[in-house]
This record gives sequence, structure tokens and C-alpha cells, in this order.
Amino acid sequence: MLMENKAHAAPQDVVAATAKRHGVNALERGLRLLMVVNTPGGLTLSESARRAGLNKTTALRLFRSLERMAFVQREKDRYSPGAAVTALQADGSSGASGLVV
Repeated sequence: MLMENKAHAAPQDVVAATAKRHGVNALERGLRLLMVVNTPGGLTLSESARRAGLNKTTALRLFRSLERMAFVQREKDRYSPGAAVTALQADGSSGASGLVV
């Protein structure tokens, strides 16, 4: 079952919907992390892993990949959306992608 209007769904709703579908698990886990860190001030590794329903080791590996690609940034012990997310939002303002993070 696909959720409609995912851009406005709560992270726990996205986690639940993702568990019911078939797809690329690593990608889905990384996107769940990206959605949960979209919080003012960002989140710690532990908070992010808990909210995304992941173990901390998995979350850390995914964060490393997302950080290399600039989708997340880390300041001290907190993760938040990075420059690549901002670029996607700017590109989406023309209505082409409709991505809102």
C-alpha cells in the first residue's frame, strides 16, 4: 500500500508504510533517516535510529553515505539535512519534482 501525500506524513507513518512495500531496503532506510532528521536542530545518532526504527550501527553506516553525498550534515553529535536536500528543494520549486523534505 503506497501512502499518498508522503511529503506531509509523520516519520512514523512513513516507517509503517515502508515496511509494507517491496523495494530497495537500504534506500528506504536511508530515506527514513533523512526524513527523521528534518527537525529543527537535527537529531543525535541514537534519536535518529530510534525514530527511523533502525539499529544504531545501521543508522551510522547510512549516515556516512548520506554525509558523503551531502544529503546530511553533522555538527558535533547532531545530524540534519545537508546541502543536497536544499538543492533538491530549490530545483523542486519549479514544480518539476514536488519533493518537500
